[in-house]
Amino acid sequence: MRGIYALIAIVALGMLGAWGCGEQQEPAGSSAGQQKQTKQVRRPAEKEQDTEDTEAGESNDDGVTCLDIEAPPIDLPDLQGETVTLDEVVQDKYALLVFWATWCPYCEEEIPALNEMHEEYSDTLEILAIDYKESKEKVQSYAEEQGMKYRILLDTEGTVFQRYGITGTPTLMLVRQDGTICWRGRTPAEAEKKLKQLLESKQESDPDK
Repeated sequence: MRGIYALIAIVALGMLGAWGCGEQQEPAGSSAGQQKQTKQVRRPAEKEQDTEDTEAGESNDDGVTCLDIEAPPIDLPDLQGETVTLDEVVQDKYALLVFWATWCPYCEEEIPALNEMHEEYSDTLEILAIDYKESKEKVQSYAEEQGMKYRILLDTEGTVFQRYGITGTPTLMLVRQDGTICWRGRTPAEAEKKLKQLLESKQESDPDK
């Protein structure tokens, strides 16, 4: 029953937080198709209130306000063909899930900031960039071209997108080491802010670590 409640909560958050590039297939290669895609993408206003301030959360044991929703399972291949599971990742680190696609212009804008987070928090954070329904060859070529330094997973059937109720890209989620989603939002800056809160609270509760 807990899993069902978690799924309902995640879908509800997805409906409230729909924004960015709509969940759709890559546009046609023609310029006309590209212009049509540009008209379809949606982006929130710059002064829109932070997601973490608008979504209800609970104060957890770390003293940090989190959503406290159980994260659905993830078991997807990365670009090297290795199967990655969320359970294994969060045994040692926090996980930042990035739902994205190569055709999403706002996803591309976030790559430099995500690269910086990957380097700065390598000991405590694993970034899992989950691509939506694209081939390994296409994603690998794009990742090399853009210089993406963090781990990329291939959701070729869209099953994980569906489990998490993703309605637009990019969507970011920060998962704690107990397997619960602490935060859901739209930018690396917001994710880093929440991560810092968790790390600072953990340090205060256990200064020897």
